Amino acid sequence: MRKIKNNLKVSLALLISFVLSFLIILISAVPESYDYNTGDVCTEDIYATREIEDKVTTQRRRDAAANQVENQYSVNFQVNEDQLTKLQNSFAAITEARSMELSLAGKVSFIKEDIDIALSDDSISYLITMTGADYSKFSQNVREVFSEIMDKGVIDRGEALSQMEALFLTKETELAKKKVADEFFEGYTRINEEFNYELTEAEREKARKLIEPTVYKKNQIIVRRGEVISDAHIALLSDMGVLKGASHINVKYAIGILILMMASYALSVYYIMLKSERNKFSQEKIIMASILPVLMLLIVFLMRGVPKNYVYLVPLPYCAILMATFVSTRLSSIVSIYLCFAASIMLGQPEEFIIMMITLSTIASMIFKKVEGVSGYAKAMVYTMVAGALCAAMAMLMTGKTADIVVKTAIFGAINGLVSSVLTIGTTPVFENIFNIITPFKLNDLGNPEKPLLKRLMFEAPGTYHHCLMVGNLAEAACLRIGANNQLARVAAYYHDIGKLRRPDYFFENQMGDNPHDVLMPAESAKVLRSHVEDGLEIARQYRLPKDIRNVIAQHHGETLTGFFYKKALELNPDAREEDFRYPGPKPESKEAGIVMLADSCEAAVRSLDDKTEESIRAMVTKIVKHRMNEGELDECDLSFRELGDIIDAFVSMLGSHFHKRIKYDEKEQKADESSDREDN
Repeated sequence: MRKIKNNLKVSLALLISFVLSFLIILISAVPESYDYNTGDVCTEDIYATREIEDKVTTQRRRDAAANQVENQYSVNFQVNEDQLTKLQNSFAAITEARSMELSLAGKVSFIKEDIDIALSDDSISYLITMTGADYSKFSQNVREVFSEIMDKGVIDRGEALSQMEALFLTKETELAKKKVADEFFEGYTRINEEFNYELTEAEREKARKLIEPTVYKKNQIIVRRGEVISDAHIALLSDMGVLKGASHINVKYAIGILILMMASYALSVYYIMLKSERNKFSQEKIIMASILPVLMLLIVFLMRGVPKNYVYLVPLPYCAILMATFVSTRLSSIVSIYLCFAASIMLGQPEEFIIMMITLSTIASMIFKKVEGVSGYAKAMVYTMVAGALCAAMAMLMTGKTADIVVKTAIFGAINGLVSSVLTIGTTPVFENIFNIITPFKLNDLGNPEKPLLKRLMFEAPGTYHHCLMVGNLAEAACLRIGANNQLARVAAYYHDIGKLRRPDYFFENQMGDNPHDVLMPAESAKVLRSHVEDGLEIARQYRLPKDIRNVIAQHHGETLTGFFYKKALELNPDAREEDFRYPGPKPESKEAGIVMLADSCEAAVRSLDDKTEESIRAMVTKIVKHRMNEGELDECDLSFRELGDIIDAFVSMLGSHFHKRIKYDEKEQKADESSDREDN
């Protein structure tokens, strides 16, 4: 029910935004118009205000060019992922069988029942009797060769198998291994190239765009003074939107504005609803994205009466910056393009206005998106002013303006950058408090170790505090590897275990003496562990932590099992319910939440290792990541196999550096160093 209410709020906000925006643009969009009918004598020269296209001829030529484009094909990577998963599952079954205390025949039988391709008994026996190193290398090479050839696309299965065989021989020269590998390739290779309608249409669209339109050039005379107005003139003036109606709003003009808005809003909603982006847009973000364009259009509406040159002071980049900072950079680009065209219509400005405003809005949003700290805002302001001057000068030069106009407009562009920056800096805290949306500046503030909640964690649960710092470092390193939001992941990791503040002594990293769990029943211990998630959410709400941080707190254990206490419970009561020992979830719904979950588990597990070599660390990290993946805990966060591999590499690198072996100093050298230190002091 709550989800339905939220959807209604979002839909209502978008609808209100659309209607208000349409009315504002329509009321203020009053282009220079002419009141003529067929047969009237023109009393002035009428020039084309823009290029006017002969649409029928242009469309016919473009359709002919599009029909010449051949059908396009692309790789269905879902087939690749499915087959690679099956291949990995087969190796997992073989690996499991190798470790079993069964006879060779028993292992062969187990494997044949557990894999979904027909491997020969000789091949299975060969895999079982391989050394561990040979088997690991063999399985890795098979997966790499299979992935590489499948990723290139398979139309001819026989040719693909030949390529796999040849590539495998560059890695392994033993014919026995080649024979076994061929059976895997034969069993799992599938045709994965399919007709791609979207790509075909995109190529056809490119062909269409290569055809120059049939146009009347800008400033070319359409009707001369004293000339009789013909039906053709009326049609051309109507297409330009400069033919005045009897006593009402030009319907075609209104429809044009409506189409512009429908396209922009539809594209925005489509982007928001994309599976890969859906989890990034909270209700607050969508409502804010609905409000900002209306506010910007109101500012443009109020500036309609300013002199022509001063329209370059309209702070359109301000909306783009806020949209990128609070909602999404890509959505900011979509909305910026729509607003720049709308402002051009409302203010009656030519293409140089659109060029300058779109370019400046895009650059300004990118500049402010990366801001961290007060000094970062100061630099961003300077960069935006410079960008404003350059964008204005570029637009004027591209449209052939004189030097004095170029210089004057460049000054206005710099002032626009300044005004937009000042408005951004002044209103960002306001929007943060109203919508409680996370921003780079907010994250920078929350990551400050002087924050009261982090201070509490440091003094009341020091072990947890240091664990959170390490998890933050791991999460940030992993996000940098795969291009996720590293700042969000790092700061969320700092707070992910704040629920342990309620009972710090019940968690191993904070224990200095007795373990309270020694006197508790397993179910009670599991309940304490599971409760730190709900406790964390309650504390987060008390301290008004943003929703993105709260989501990570709620999801960092997903629906995993408190395995240690569940096993103890089974020893006491074989009928113990597994659901009583699972965390409440939900599973991680974003890449950042998934990475924090993995970092949390890996840091704790590696810390418990006696031998912290790179090999042992990698083995443990890989085991945990695979376990989480096989449990389905990563199903909702869109982390690909390749990204998981990068995450493992990042974790191993960071943990290896943290737990590296110390050099043992010679006793004499150590005493000399201590003596030197005393002298320095």
